[in-house]
Amino acid sequence: MTQKECFQIAKLALFNVKLLNELENIGHEDLKNLIKEVHEKLSLEEKPALINQSTYLQFAYVTLVWLWESINIKDKDDFFVKLKARATKRELALPDASQISGERVISDWKMLVSLIRNALSQGSIEITEDAFIFSDQKKFGKRKEIVPTTLTISAIQLAAISETVFWTLNEIIAPTSK
Repeated sequence: MTQKECFQIAKLALFNVKLLNELENIGHEDLKNLIKEVHEKLSLEEKPALINQSTYLQFAYVTLVWLWESINIKDKDDFFVKLKARATKRELALPDASQISGERVISDWKMLVSLIRNALSQGSIEITEDAFIFSDQKKFGKRKEIVPTTLTISAIQLAAISETVFWTLNEIIAPTSK
């Protein structure tokens, strides 16, 4: 697949997140009945919301792991400069110290994205009702960590980080002329 084809697949994942959110807000009776029917067919314990933890987790994985690896960014330093600028423009701040525990200090976007990517790709994620807890531990090399570093963020924060990375990757694939 080309970079643009990979980006298109990730864009469809973003489309699904946005569409499900809009559909859930509409509250149309036929839609409610369809959700109930699928819920019963799958024998789910609880009727899920259209936009739920799995939706955010799927989009994060597609963007931060699969698309990232598919694109193979040549100049990562330039990418993170652009990511920081885009995050600032969107008024998206790094998580505060109360959301991070462990040996590692998450002081920039590169460290944040790295921690989330590693946790996603290794399946080191705990999911609670209102948060995702990403864990990463460097077990080898010079910077070996005794305990994992964990990051606790809300679904909304994960979505905002994922979407900001998504649009920054788009800028790498299809730069706009200014």
